[in-house]
Amino acid sequence: SSGINAEYGGKVGSDIEEGKCSWLVVECLRKLNSKSYCIENNEECEKDETKVCEHNKENKNKFVDNIGQPEKEKIVKVKEVMEKCNLESDYKTWIQTKLEQLNKRNYMEGYEFVVNLLKEFVDKIKNKEK
Repeated sequence: SSGINAEYGGKVGSDIEEGKCSWLVVECLRKLNSKSYCIENNEECEKDETKVCEHNKENKNKFVDNIGQPEKEKIVKVKEVMEKCNLESDYKTWIQTKLEQLNKRNYMEGYEFVVNLLKEFVDKIKNKEK
């Protein structure tokens, strides 16, 4: 069982096998295409910002070849890549940043209702993490 919580990407058990373009998928591919990031945390790879490292290319191929496939072993491979990319932590950071942005805007005249509604939504998402 993967450490990736299904609640972070949408409906339980459907996004990966259906190949949906969720936040997790976009963020995973963004990281795997980065020239300054290595999925294996290899310092030599991260120093060479002229190309995407081989570790990322291999994992991107594994990800792309298996996403959107209903077979359990393919779903497991996708989740393995997502877990290596540390997406759950990235998601929590992203949500926290968005919540802080909402808090800063909370006192803007005329937006209180919308901001409070969005805060309620974020709180519901955060409660799913527990």
